[in-house]
Amino acid sequence: VVTKSGLKRCGGQGDLLSGFTGTMLAWSKGYEEGVFNKGNSQISHTRLPLLSCVGAAILTRTISRRAFEKHGRATLTSDMIPEISGAFADVFESPGSKI
Repeated sequence: VVTKSGLKRCGGQGDLLSGFTGTMLAWSKGYEEGVFNKGNSQISHTRLPLLSCVGAAILTRTISRRAFEKHGRATLTSDMIPEISGAFADVFESPGSKI
């Protein structure tokens, strides 16, 4: 993953990453079972775990960068949490989204 992140790693940042990974894996399972796409799966089920992990990594790195831009070296994991919504929109919902 080549997405720019913050320049500081915080204790608890991995907890955010694992939570995002678990969420995206659950969403990919729903996709595989046709919950979101009404059975018209266009992505191979063998690629879904990889895509979930990459998406979680990009999201975590984007959140880290946004928090670091505001708080610098004083960034804590608790500073990252308010950035989740905006980073999610930037990564997954914007016209030039990364995924």
